[in-house]
Amino acid sequence: MTTTKQEIKLNFIITILTSIFTFLINKYFSEYMGINELGLMKLFVQLISYLNLVELGIGTAAMYELYKYLSKNDYENINSILYTLNVFYWKISKYIMLFGGVIALFFPFLVKDSLNLQTYVIWFIYVLGVISSYSYAKNYTLFLADQKFSYVRKVQGISKIFVQILQLIVIIKWNSFYIFATLIILENIFIYNFFRKKYIKEYFKFEDYTNKIINRDLIKNIKYLFWHKIGSLIVFNTDYIVISIFISLRIVGIYSNYLLICQALAMIIGISTSVLTPKIGKFITENNKNKIYFYWKKLDTLYLFINLFLILTTYQLIDSFIILWLGNDYLLPNTTLRLILLNLFIQMNRTMIDIFKSGSGFFDDTYSPVLESIINLFFSIVLVKKIGFNGILIGTLLSNIVVIYCLKPILVFKRCFDKKISDYIKNICFQNFLILISIISVSKILTIIKIEEINSWVEWIIFAIKVSIIVLLSLIISFSFNKEFRILLLNILKLFKNMKRMKKNE
Repeated sequence: MTTTKQEIKLNFIITILTSIFTFLINKYFSEYMGINELGLMKLFVQLISYLNLVELGIGTAAMYELYKYLSKNDYENINSILYTLNVFYWKISKYIMLFGGVIALFFPFLVKDSLNLQTYVIWFIYVLGVISSYSYAKNYTLFLADQKFSYVRKVQGISKIFVQILQLIVIIKWNSFYIFATLIILENIFIYNFFRKKYIKEYFKFEDYTNKIINRDLIKNIKYLFWHKIGSLIVFNTDYIVISIFISLRIVGIYSNYLLICQALAMIIGISTSVLTPKIGKFITENNKNKIYFYWKKLDTLYLFINLFLILTTYQLIDSFIILWLGNDYLLPNTTLRLILLNLFIQMNRTMIDIFKSGSGFFDDTYSPVLESIINLFFSIVLVKKIGFNGILIGTLLSNIVVIYCLKPILVFKRCFDKKISDYIKNICFQNFLILISIISVSKILTIIKIEEINSWVEWIIFAIKVSIIVLLSLIISFSFNKEFRILLLNILKLFKNMKRMKKNE
């Protein structure tokens, strides 16, 4: 059986490889096909997220239900959920094609000067790509709920890397946006075939659709998750659209490069969280709220440390990276960079709260995503007219502070951990103290170091190592005030000692 350590290692390798190819695709897409075409491609990817809203969150709701029934070998209810998924995903595919056509009607407002027949053809290729992904969505949900993360990640990772290589060839050799988009469908065909074989081999016993029962618990949670999907959609998938309408596709292309780096950082966090999520879900079903709370506290402290390390190092390294990767013309102002990274930090810090929230089956706080989306969209549109691009980022920041930093954690503390508001206030105040002293210490040390001009990737790597060491040591000292972190350090030291002893015995 694959261990958590092996799963994280596998996920790390696949994530690094796919990230490298994604950066190469961005670079060569911009170079061979133009910054406007890159902006159009990124806009389509964001619009696709609106089509995925039709999915309603059924996968997340189904996974929560499957945790319970798989542990009990309750085949009747497992079958009911799988049948419900089949019915829903078939309907979803039809609605996505319809809504794809509706979105295309708004292209004259969204893409303006870049609008032509090719724009519409490529858009509908992307729509077909989304539809093809639902062919294996049921299997994906079942495998993850049954702790088959390694298999899922291998299939998805290998398919993704293979298609990315083909996309690079298409960009450089043929400069074809049509073929580039069509390869997304090919990726989904690969995944479907592998998943289908696995399903038939190990899970076909669940498939008894003679008793066609729609799972009502699943339907109830879907209604709640729909609002959460709307909130996430507006918060995470409106920037390109607002920029395209009020500014230009060129700025979309430049901003997309920074977001690509942010996504790479989020993927690094996702390496372990995607492995831990089903395990946390199982832990929650088997333990009381007190144990769940202390488990969350340890993980949250660890992720705060990792997130802060990634953000502080990225802030020091990102400009020189962009210059080497794309050139000076692709840089954004320092104020804009700070807003981007601040939003990223808050969003990455929501990870553990969200995982424990969904693992506890807490979906009925429909008002929080609605509030988050209203604040984000309203202030983004108002402020972009007054102060430009930074206004969009400030709109996102305001929604992040109100909902992610205040409302949602308080609800989780009360509902999932059975803790008071005062417990959360103490926790967040102490975390902010750690963040503040970490930033001050890192800033003071880095001002002492003379930063020379970086002209090559070798020089950048050497500089990155120096910065990483300084940030890491500063954070270790700052976080030593935290009890959970001290325990974590002691466990790591014990682990190293045990490894040394094992080597000596060998």
